[in-house]
Amino acid sequence: MLTAARLRELLSYNPTTGVFRWRVTRGGRLAGARAGCIDRRNGYVVIRVGKVKYSAHQLAMLHATGEWPTLEIDHKNRRKADNRLCNLRQVSRRLNIINSAKIDRARGYEFHRGRYRRKVHRDGCWTYEYFESEAAAHALYEAMAGPLATHATERATRAIRRA
Repeated sequence: MLTAARLRELLSYNPTTGVFRWRVTRGGRLAGARAGCIDRRNGYVVIRVGKVKYSAHQLAMLHATGEWPTLEIDHKNRRKADNRLCNLRQVSRRLNIINSAKIDRARGYEFHRGRYRRKVHRDGCWTYEYFESEAAAHALYEAMAGPLATHATERATRAIRRA
């Protein structure tokens, strides 16, 4: 596994821009050249070191802290290619999902074709309930989830800001 010392030998990292550059010339890579490319499958920047591909956001945390991240790395602004250190933070899976583009699903409903819908399991089969407004969908979600859901979104937002 790649260590922080080996990473720092091979790559330099600018925390204000989030860009990695090669320190050494190896193969077709010149020293000073920008390292990595965007993975077309998921949109994250990946950097190949040896024969192993690493996510640039994980390498940024390794470079900055000297240790591999133990939690998931969240991009605060949701831009997968923005690896500035001020945009990265270690969070739990739950907080990472809450900050994802599909935040509405975490609240129990989603926007679909101009209306809001909620997936419901009744009598052994799945059906959808549709709502014309987000307020109506959210009111039903709060009623179904009980008092714990009343301020769940606000609590999650505060937790994300603290992280």
